[in-house]
Amino acid sequence: MKKTLRSIILSFIAVFTFVVAGCSCNFFTETYSGKGMTITMDRGFEEETSEEYDYTWFLTKRDAMMIAIKEEFEEGFSSTEYTLEEYTDLVQDANLTNHPVHTRENENYMYYSYNASSEGNTYYYMVTTHVSADAFWIIQFVCFAEDKSKFEPKFLTWADSVTFDADANTQTGEGV
Repeated sequence: MKKTLRSIILSFIAVFTFVVAGCSCNFFTETYSGKGMTITMDRGFEEETSEEYDYTWFLTKRDAMMIAIKEEFEEGFSSTEYTLEEYTDLVQDANLTNHPVHTRENENYMYYSYNASSEGNTYYYMVTTHVSADAFWIIQFVCFAEDKSKFEPKFLTWADSVTFDADANTQTGEGV
């Protein structure tokens, strides 16, 4: 009886592992769309609004945040005048920082990271810069500094998933 019960339990675990690993759907992620962009992150994020801060889109969860700022192109400020690298340098200059900037292989964004303290807590920030058909974007991911090892790979995966509505419209031939 014990061997049969053990075999059933092991079979159940094997089947469950196979189904979860092989499933094209992911039970632990969700795709969020709003404010001109789409991103896939862990489930459970909620949109926040604030009159105090000037951002385009803010999603938060108990242990992480995503903050996006869209800087629309205008005369003299677009991807024809500035490369993504130059824009990233402008972002750091505006924030009086000079963190090492990285590129993600096979991805179209740049990123840098740092720790900073606020209200008695130390946070880990990963800042990504992107260019869409109609704007430069700053997308910042935040978690507690002690959770960096858990979130750093997630932040990169989340940044990899970012798409912009204007880019989709351009690719389908629709107006921007």
